[in-house]
Amino acid sequence: MNGRVRSAPALAVGLLVGCGIIGPERAEVDNRRPLDPVPAVYLEWHAEVEDCLGRTRAFGDIRWFIADALHFRGVPAGGIWSPPDRITMRVDRVSYEWAVKHEIIHYVEGEGNSIHGTGVFLRCGAYL
Repeated sequence: MNGRVRSAPALAVGLLVGCGIIGPERAEVDNRRPLDPVPAVYLEWHAEVEDCLGRTRAFGDIRWFIADALHFRGVPAGGIWSPPDRITMRVDRVSYEWAVKHEIIHYVEGEGNSIHGTGVFLRCGAYL
């Protein structure tokens, strides 16, 4: 993170925009297509998120996609969770554990904006 410390409001905005959950219906998605095969490590990351959150939600129900670009209000986003079960990752973030876990947290919690700023992302290893 290049040595800079972000303020809480700046970090919150980064999380909101970074994952695109504050309005996926207004997100711009370029060339969305199924992620096939889904990387095997995603199942491990999903289990780690479930352990961290103390709740479960079926991994097999997630519909995984990749896109060449994701933008929310003109700002690049690394991933988007679209309720109830679709996760789209930007193609250059597919192997970033923290980015994938961030979207898995939204999926397992079944929540969008309301969980930003709660500390759950940092606690579960899904920081920016």
